[in-house]
Amino acid sequence: MKECNIFKPRQLLPQAVLSACLLALTSLPTIAQVGFRPGYVVRSPGDTLRGEIEFDSYAFNAVHCRFRLARGGAVEEFHPARGRSYVVDGRRYETHLVGPIIGRDGVPLTNDPPRPVFLEVLAGGPVTVYYLEEPDGHERFLLSDAAEPLPDLVLIRRTTVDAAGRTMLLEERPYQRKLALAFAPCPVVAATADRIQLTRRSLAAAVARFNACLSPLAVPVVRPRDEQVVWSVTAGQVLTDKLVWGEGPV
Repeated sequence: MKECNIFKPRQLLPQAVLSACLLALTSLPTIAQVGFRPGYVVRSPGDTLRGEIEFDSYAFNAVHCRFRLARGGAVEEFHPARGRSYVVDGRRYETHLVGPIIGRDGVPLTNDPPRPVFLEVLAGGPVTVYYLEEPDGHERFLLSDAAEPLPDLVLIRRTTVDAAGRTMLLEERPYQRKLALAFAPCPVVAATADRIQLTRRSLAAAVARFNACLSPLAVPVVRPRDEQVVWSVTAGQVLTDKLVWGEGPV
């Protein structure tokens, strides 16, 4: 990777190089601040508490909401329950039912019953996309639906060996078909479904575009986060030795 030294004295960089350096800096992942941050809890519809909420980690905050009225005050803990939500440092979490984790082959890993969790809203509106990090670090993306548990947006990957003995990773993207159906009321956005990556930034931006198509005055909520792994695709197959780091196209 080339080093962009924009601080070296008496050394002027071409505009193109300077722009590339600044773009790289602004593309770094955002990291949530750990500790108590301003927020509020909706214990039930019409019952709101304002104060401070602790942000510990994405996985922790999916099942815990630690609240206090002010610094030094007593801490009260809330757990996911129907109609309960909270907002901390601008991030909104809503209670929903989720099913078991879906494996990379598209099959649930367990037979566990649905459970309530706090899902982070990446983009909300007529269609909402949610993010969940499991305790083992497994990342999940879910789409709003009239019925619960909410459906996962799934990317299926299977390995195979071609005639030349190369290990290949075959990739299927059923999540793109699901998004195309959800975006059907706005054909312009639905037509872009096959370019959406299964990442926080790409999903949030796509859903925000769709919601803006239906409600032009809506304010999108887009929460990018850490780098994601995007597999380079050739002729419908993905070579295991071709990795591209980044969020991918939006």
